[in-house]
Amino acid sequence: MFGIPGQSMKDWKDTVRQCIFLGPAHISLYSLQIEEGTEFYDLYKEGSLEKVPETIDREMYHTALKMMKSAGYIHYEISNCALEGRESRHNLKYWSYDEYLGMGLGASSFAGGKRFNNCKDMHGYLAAIREDVPPVDEESVEKYSEKEEMGIYVFTGLRKSAGISLEDFRKTFGRDLFDVYERGILGRYRGLLILADDRLYLSERGMDLSNRIMMEFV
Repeated sequence: MFGIPGQSMKDWKDTVRQCIFLGPAHISLYSLQIEEGTEFYDLYKEGSLEKVPETIDREMYHTALKMMKSAGYIHYEISNCALEGRESRHNLKYWSYDEYLGMGLGASSFAGGKRFNNCKDMHGYLAAIREDVPPVDEESVEKYSEKEEMGIYVFTGLRKSAGISLEDFRKTFGRDLFDVYERGILGRYRGLLILADDRLYLSERGMDLSNRIMMEFV
């Protein structure tokens, strides 16, 4: 976690250095977000807590990535690095538009083109199991339009350093990406959003503006 009030660049480098020294197979790094309704937010509003400047926050992010890459870690997703072959298979399913089936109370699923959750109430969940029917909360079932699903595909796929395959988009939706979205977006984000070798992806600097760029596809 970086961008913590009072955290210096030296503190952050020491943290990253120690993390690398311990040799985990996978490292996630996140910038602190001060959210409304938290004690941090109240302190910030009353002026007794100073946020880390955006420029320092971004410097911390890129410094950590440089250190991790030098140590052999692959930056495979906006907030995640891993040793080769140790990327999170769990999260990659979400980012790659793969279907998944959640097991257990309240678990989420994406299957058969629908998104749904299991019952959150234990009694209802167990009753469905005893009756040999899917323990799905019917009110949670969501069926998005094709355009909405395309947006989800691109929004989540651009989180990966490898981005999205235009060929896979065509196979999934039967349309070319730039028949759906205007090609001018490449000019607006030149050097930040890259189209090469039939893949669309964010540059490392583009990841700093990822939310703004991704919203172009939603």
